[in-house]
Formats: sequence, C-alpha cells, structure tokens
Amino acid sequence: MAWWKNLVGGLVLLFVPVLLNHSALRQEVQMLQPMEGTYVSVDGQEYFWWCRGNDQVDAEVVVLHTDLGQPAEELLFLQEALQEEFRVCVYDRWGLGYTAYRTNATYMSMPPPRVQLVDGMEPSEENSREEKGGAEMNGQPTHSQTKLPRARQPAINDGLDSVDYLLGILDAQNITDPITLVAFGAGSIAARFFAQLHEARVHRLVLVNPLHEQLFLKDSRGFKEAWYTEVVPAQESRLVWALTGWARLGLTLGLLGDPATTGSAVFAKHILCHPSHQQAVLTELQFVNATSSEFEVLDRFKPLSPKTARAVLQSKPDSRHLVSEAMITLWDTSVGLLAGKLRVDVQPFDSHDKQDYVQAITHACHTAIPVVPGA
Repeated sequence: MAWWKNLVGGLVLLFVPVLLNHSALRQEVQMLQPMEGTYVSVDGQEYFWWCRGNDQVDAEVVVLHTDLGQPAEELLFLQEALQEEFRVCVYDRWGLGYTAYRTNATYMSMPPPRVQLVDGMEPSEENSREEKGGAEMNGQPTHSQTKLPRARQPAINDGLDSVDYLLGILDAQNITDPITLVAFGAGSIAARFFAQLHEARVHRLVLVNPLHEQLFLKDSRGFKEAWYTEVVPAQESRLVWALTGWARLGLTLGLLGDPATTGSAVFAKHILCHPSHQQAVLTELQFVNATSSEFEVLDRFKPLSPKTARAVLQSKPDSRHLVSEAMITLWDTSVGLLAGKLRVDVQPFDSHDKQDYVQAITHACHTAIPVVPGA
C-alpha cells in the first residue's frame, strides 16, 4: 500500500506545478500584453514591433537589436531615452517576448496588443497579388523575391533567418531610408550579417559589447567548448524548470532569486516560467555557432562597406549567459580585435551607470563615421 501512496504523491508533485503554471500563464498574458506597438506579418509569422519618438518624416530611424535570448522589454529604457532625438524601434525575435511562437498556438503565445493593427497584417490572397503586382510594375522586387536561397528549412534565429525577417519588417513598415542599427552582445553577429548583406539599408552600425564570431570558429582557448558544455546546458535546465512548473514554484517559495532585468520585473518572472520563451532562448544559443559560420562565409566575399558608419562600445561584458570569468575575459579581449577589424577605436562606457550607458549610445548614433578606403 505504501508504494501506491508514493506513486500518488509523485504524480501530484509532477503534475500540480505544471497545471498551476499553465493556469497562471493564461492569466498573465491578459495582464502583460503590450499597451502599444503592433504585430508585423512576415512569411506568415507575426513579430512584435514598436516605434516611438521623433515622428517627423525625415527623422532618423534607430532599430535596437537585443542580445541573444533577450526580449525587447530589456531595451525599453533605452528606447525612451533616445526617443527625443530619433525614431526608435524595438522588436521581438522569433519566440521571444511578445512575438508569437511560430510552432505553438496554445496559451504560450502572447495575445495581440490592445491597439489597432497595421493594415495588411493578415493580407488576403487578393491583396498579396496586388502588392506583388505593384512592386513588379515599379521594377522593385518584393520581399519574397529577395529572400536568400536556403538549402534547408530555416534554422530559427540563425543569421540568414534574422536577415529575412528584419528585412521583411522594414519593408512592411515602409522604412526604406537607411537606418541606424544598434546591436548588443552576441546579437551583433546577426546585425552585422544584415548590415553587410543589405548595406543600402543601414547608415550606421553601433555594436555594444559585440561577440566576435572567431570565438566560435577557432579554438579561442575553450570558449566554444564552454559555451556548449556550460552555457547551453544551463539554458536547457531553465527550459526544463519552465516546462515542469518548478520555475514558478521556486520563485513563489523564494528558492529562486528574481531574474536580473532592466525592464519589468513582473514580465521577467513571467518569461522565466514561459516554456516557449525559454525554448526560443535555447534555440538562439544553440545556433550561434551556425550563425558565426554563415557570417564568416559572407564576410569573405562581402565585408562591411567602407561607406557604412560604425562604432564599437565596450564595458565589462555582463551577458547573463556567461558562466565563468575565463569566458568573460575572452569575450572582453575579442571586442578589441573586432574593433581593429572594423578599423575603429573602442569607446568605453559604464554599463552599470544608466546615464553613461545612454549617453554613450546616443553619442555613437551621432558620431559613428564610415571608414575611408585606403586609410
């Protein structure tokens, strides 16, 4: 009889946290849905996109591209600080934050915002034909015509996929003038991918604590090995905790500390318990090696245009993914190597001083300059 009680107790411990987390997530998505912004449809997937600030016709558009696994929520403070001078846009990549998880249409997906969606969010077949026909008549290729050939199904959030959907978002929002693209951490590889492949669409490229792709392409004293034996398994554990509901239980009982965030603490706790978000984070971490390899091939044949203004900013790398001082040191050193490759000086700043942080990025957005060929 004791074994029966143990079995029942085990089933309760297994399923009750899952059910409680399921119920809590359903309630939270109603409270935490975005009050502003919109969803932009690219190839059947909707991406959360929010621009605010200077709305003059000639205002420069600044797009903030987050570090791997970070939702746009983490950069809202920066968006707010820059909006007086620029038109500042943030977006959530596949599976992150408010962007619906493309393989999951259950309670895990965030609902649409309480604002009117842009026209053509879900274009009819007739509208699609009209748009395609109009573009062809004007001699301009549509986004679907300019997609890169793929020898495989898209590896979600690798370099090529990021290029595809960011280009699609800009096209859908009629942002045709060159933008300033500000990228953070390991997300800088995909941003450089975009800037080099579509140089006419990027006026300035600002890299904040960028990850050098060579850390994954060479031995780099064990950085790649540590990434796949320490960083990725740590995220796999977070995913398991979210799937089993133990992440929420740990937060409730005080067994887990509050997640570090520059955005909403409530939202940060929500996505820590959100299996779809944690799966997307894991996917990004797993595919950074593939992104690095793809970027290396592109960089050989199409390096960053000397006409593209660029700036590299550096503080002590504070990526939440790094688990050892050795990895932080290697990343820190690689920033200088990347700046040398891009032929610019590193601009230091204090990431723990929010005012200095904002001033450094604002200054870079104004002063980043192109490289003069032959200089």
